[in-house]
Formats: sequence, structure tokens, C-alpha cells
Amino acid sequence: MNVSFSRATALLTVAGALALPAAATTSTETLIDTALLSMQQAPASWAEAFAQGQGSIAFNYRFEEVDQTGFAKNAHASTLRTAVGFKTAAYQGFQGFIQFEDISIVGNEHAFTTANRPTVADFRTTDLNQAFIDYSSDMGLFRLGRQEVIFDNARFVGNVGWRQNHQSFDALAWVAPDDFPVDATFAYVNNVNTITGANLRTDTYLLNVSKDFEDIGKLTVYGYSLDVHAAPALSTLTIGARFVGNMDMGDAGGIDYTGEFANQSDTADNTTLDADYYHFELGGEMSGVRLGIGQELLGSDGGAVGFSTPLATLHGQNGWADKFLGTPANGLEDTYISVGGKVSDVKLAAIYHDFAADEGGADYGTELDLVAKYKVNAQTMVGLKYADYSADTFATDTQKIWFWVTWTPFAK
Repeated sequence: MNVSFSRATALLTVAGALALPAAATTSTETLIDTALLSMQQAPASWAEAFAQGQGSIAFNYRFEEVDQTGFAKNAHASTLRTAVGFKTAAYQGFQGFIQFEDISIVGNEHAFTTANRPTVADFRTTDLNQAFIDYSSDMGLFRLGRQEVIFDNARFVGNVGWRQNHQSFDALAWVAPDDFPVDATFAYVNNVNTITGANLRTDTYLLNVSKDFEDIGKLTVYGYSLDVHAAPALSTLTIGARFVGNMDMGDAGGIDYTGEFANQSDTADNTTLDADYYHFELGGEMSGVRLGIGQELLGSDGGAVGFSTPLATLHGQNGWADKFLGTPANGLEDTYISVGGKVSDVKLAAIYHDFAADEGGADYGTELDLVAKYKVNAQTMVGLKYADYSADTFATDTQKIWFWVTWTPFAK
């Protein structure tokens, strides 16, 4: 096999190694140990804030194969994501973060980008994934710049972290302070940096508010107003509520539950949408094995248009074969059962989906998803995943398999 890495990957790797004088952790990358940083005094200037900064580096290699009816050949995508970041120390309430990512092709790029093969949405690129400034005060955290945003289970807003090129947002965000009576986040987004490298210009307002109720669960209410300039059909106002919780049954195990409802209407230049959304799930765990059953509905407005979630992490929703990245005009009803557990430190899960139309009730198809993940050590995790979609009246039969290795060399 012909193996090639881009020059950008090599440069980013070297830069990441040089930028690692101290450590901590963030939600997206693992940074090296904070012991040295904790012995330093708080910075007295921006120069010291940079000198006491923290570097990060992470790698994700993935091989993906796709066998899809209607294409003469299978797709084989072998890619490496290198992410290098740097965060300054906090100075007078301010803190900066910057992160570059490089996606390199390991092998033959034409094996998944030519017309006679299915397309795998991991493309060769080097770009600025995040670059923002934080300001913390008694009023909360204010973040300005390019940033990854994830709300709840990423059903409506996410970073599409499964794909090698993450989705990020050019935004101004506010997170409520710790002493606020509820957890609250508000963001204004004027551009979405998509996984394909395209820019999606918007005037988008995102509000997510939640509160924990002891021994019962967590209630979240949200309102997401999207004005997508180049795609008026995606301009929507979504208002909803989500409740998740669990009940400890002692030696008998536990029960977990999810209930969510939302309504979506048109806004801005969109004039043709009124659709509902709901998601219910009930699960139980006993002796380390979890069983779950649920149903998710993305409704239809009379068969003309379906409920849309263009800012979501869509791979994690409605089957891993990615047949429903866009909601069909007749809507989507996803009824599923799941089982998961652990065998010799290997995490295993299986999910079976039955897909149907909201409007008219047509059978779209079924899908079986399987995954196994193993944490080798604090720095390394490997995974194997499989999806098999069997079409009835929507799309075509598709089988996908993935193998990946994630390595964060300075994790503890």
C-alpha cells in the first residue's frame, strides 16, 4: 500500500511537541500533566500567560469501507486526523485557545472520492478548527471566536466529532456562572464551518437552559432560531423540552428514561414548515448488561417537508449507515432496541432500527449496528464498528465497517 502523509501533518506534529511545556485537560483534547503549571505563580502579564500556556496534540486514524448498492466498487477510506492546540494561562479573566487540524490520506484518495464509489466525507484538508478568547467574571463565561459547540446529545447542535474534520462555529457564547439558579448557555452564530470545509453563513440564536432535580432527573428547555442565508428551507425555529433521569434499584440494577418533545416552525425566508419532534426511551441495567427500547420521530408537514436538524451531529442519530442525514419529506419514525455491556474490558453494543415514514407510514428499511471499543491504556483506544442497512422503500442497501485508533500521547 502506498502510504503518504501531508507536509502539514508533519509540521503540526512537530509544532505540537514544541508546544507542550505544561498540561491539563479540555473537553476535546487531552493536554499534558498540570504539575509543573501548578507550581508557577499566576501570570503578571500576557507574556507570562503565553509562557505558562498549555499545548495539546491528538491523533485519530480511521479506516472506513462502504459497500453500497448502485456503485460499481466499494469505497475504502484511510485517513489520519492530527489536532494541535495551545491554550494560554488565564490573565485578568482572559484566556485564549487555538487549535489546528490536519486530515491526511493514508493510501489512495481515489478509493473513496471517485464517481463509481460511495463518498466518504473525510477529505484532505488543513484548517483552523478553533480560535477563541474567553473572559470569565461574576457574570459568567463569555467566549468569542471559532469554537466547537455541543448541546445535550448533539441531536440539534453538535461538532460532528465522528468525522475527521470537526464542525465548528464562529460565535459569541455566554455560559451562566456557577451560582446561577439554572445551567444556561446562549450563543449567537454567524458562520458554521462544516465537515466538508464549506462555510454556512447564518444569523443563528441558540438558547439551552437546564436544571437538575435530585433523585428524579434533569430537565432541559431550549430554543434554536436558525436563519441560513444560502438555504432558506433550513431556516427554522425549534422550541422544545427534554427530560432524562435514572432510578437506582440497588442490587437489582437500575432504570433510565428519556422523554423529549419539540415543535419546529418556519422563520426568516422559510415559509413552509410546521412539524413536531419527539423521542422516548426506556432502559434497564442488570449485572452489567443494559437493555433499551425507544422511538424517535422527526415529523412531516403534510408530506411537503420534514423536521430538520442541520447543525446536529447526525452520525450518532438514526443509524450509523448515515441514510437519514437529511429528514425525508414524509418525516422519519425510528423505533429501536439496544443491548450493551462489557466483556473482558471490551465495551460492546448492538442496536436494531426499524425506520418508517411519519406521513403515509411507508416502511423505509431496517438497520443493525454493532460496536466494540477497547481502552488499551490512558493514551490509546481502539474501536471496531459495523452498520448494515437493508432498504425497503428508501435509499439502497448499505454496509459500512470502521476500524479506528485514537492516541493522545500525553494523557495520564
